[in-house]
This record gives sequence, C-alpha cells and structure tokens, in this order.
Amino acid sequence: MNSSHQLTPAAVLRHAAFAGDLRCVRHLVAEGVDVNIWEHDGCSALTYASRAGHLEVVLFLLANGAWAEPHEDYDTYCTPLMEAVCYGHLEIVKALVEAGAQPEWHVGVAQMTAECYARHYSQPEILAYLVDVIAQREKGANS
Repeated sequence: MNSSHQLTPAAVLRHAAFAGDLRCVRHLVAEGVDVNIWEHDGCSALTYASRAGHLEVVLFLLANGAWAEPHEDYDTYCTPLMEAVCYGHLEIVKALVEAGAQPEWHVGVAQMTAECYARHYSQPEILAYLVDVIAQREKGANS
C-alpha cells in the first residue's frame, strides 16, 4: 500500500467522529490520539462530529480537551460552531457555545458570524438562540 493512502490515528479519529462511532472515538482518545489535530482545511474531529450532528461524540470530545473555538476571529477555516449552525444541530450549537465557542466571530471563507450563517441557512431556532446569547453577552459587558 502506498504510504500516502494510509490513515493516521488522527484521521481515523476524524472519520469515527463524523460517523458517530463513539466507541471508536473513546478508544482512540484513550490511546492518546490528540483530539485537536486538524486536517489541511482546519477541520478537527469536533468539527466533523458537529457537522454530522453527533451530540454524544461532541460532548465526549469537549470533555476530553477539544477546543470549542479552535480558530481566531476572521479566520478562514470552518469551525465546529459554524458547521453545527449550517446543518441545523441546535443542541450541539448550545454545547459549543457553553464550552466557549464565539458566535460573534467572523469565520469561514464567507467571513460571517454564526448568526449570519443561521440566517443564510434558514435555521430559525438556532438564530433565536444565538441572538439571545449575543444579547445576554452584550448586556453583561455593558453592566
């Protein structure tokens, strides 16, 4: 087999997270695979689990050190929050925000906030949640 076609443990972790295979994810993390290793496009296991809607995997990865906000404001990479918003996974959006994801940040190639992604992808429940979170944060900052 050509070595360029072999999967690394981190790649297997990302695949397992996307598939929702919590048993495999647990095993790989227990073996010491770093949950924060990205692919060339900035996607981690948490990004893939968030995109696919696997809440149990997302919660496990967060509990084991996955970065809820792995990039900086105005970064061009996809974030777990952006993926959860785009694919309509409200409970994952909530878990990520509670774990430190920044809905106010501009991310992805389009450089939009999570609120903008929720509007663009017609996710009214997520939009209402994000508007409330942002308003609460602004209210707290002005107190």
